[in-house]
Amino acid sequence: MKSTALEKIVPQEMHLILLRAADMAVRWWREKKPQSWSIRKHLEAPTINCVGEREKQLARAAAGWYAVQRRIDTTEEGTT
Repeated sequence: MKSTALEKIVPQEMHLILLRAADMAVRWWREKKPQSWSIRKHLEAPTINCVGEREKQLARAAAGWYAVQRRIDTTEEGTT
């Protein structure tokens, strides 16, 4: 049986591919931020300028990844 390209990727390479995809999602998400907004405000309303549920899901995931990478507390306690 012929193996697919995905099956040939070793775990370390998959990790790098996923990190790159997450970083590109964050870049896309940051481009959605209104120019006058702070990053904190964008984290509070990550789906601004998004159309459709899939885009909003991606925006929430990208915002979550951004916050985790920068260790930003996005809970209500952390925003007061």
